[in-house]
Amino acid sequence: MRKWSESHKYRSWRNPSPRVGFVETSARDKLAAECANVGLWMRALFECGVTFGWRVSELLNLQVSQVDLADRTIRLNPGETKNGQGRIAVLTDAAYVLICECVRGKGANNYVFTRNRNRIRSFRGTWAKLTEKAGVPALLFHDLRRSAVRNMVRSGIPERVAMTISGHRTRSVFDRYNIVSEGDLREAARKMNRSAPPLPRFSHDSVTVVPEPSFGTVN
Repeated sequence: MRKWSESHKYRSWRNPSPRVGFVETSARDKLAAECANVGLWMRALFECGVTFGWRVSELLNLQVSQVDLADRTIRLNPGETKNGQGRIAVLTDAAYVLICECVRGKGANNYVFTRNRNRIRSFRGTWAKLTEKAGVPALLFHDLRRSAVRNMVRSGIPERVAMTISGHRTRSVFDRYNIVSEGDLREAARKMNRSAPPLPRFSHDSVTVVPEPSFGTVN
């Protein structure tokens, strides 16, 4: 009994495995379309979440005064983030267009993301419905943060810069979000195919190596 209790206690205190949810390219396009069907605010929220990896609370609390359209930046002030540090993101073309529409006609103290001009405090029900329609019902909005980190690194952005954009202070958490997907593994196989030696050709009684083109895809 004592032995079981110690084992049970150990299992209870182990850190839970991190979520591995992230957005593949095909799902991103479907999600963007469903978000657009909901409205500008949802489409813009999604774009900023999946691009910069900012937390939902950071986005929902963003005010117009924190947007600089001339400089194409949005900023979080010190004390407004989970780690207490401020940060700045330079808007991509898509995010810029959406943010411009979100702040149009608003005052400096108005919130950037509003629904019928009202502040948005929660959108769990809306998110659940649109992810269901997009074919990814288990996806959380926080999974966009993981996706943003992974996409930035894979697009060639230095890890230190990516961590600055997303707001990660420690490598341990950042590495948890830098998830390898099956698509990454297939891309690795394609790269290995391109640099592989000629394929062997088999006959009944011998093996002959002949030059053949590398496969461009892996099944």
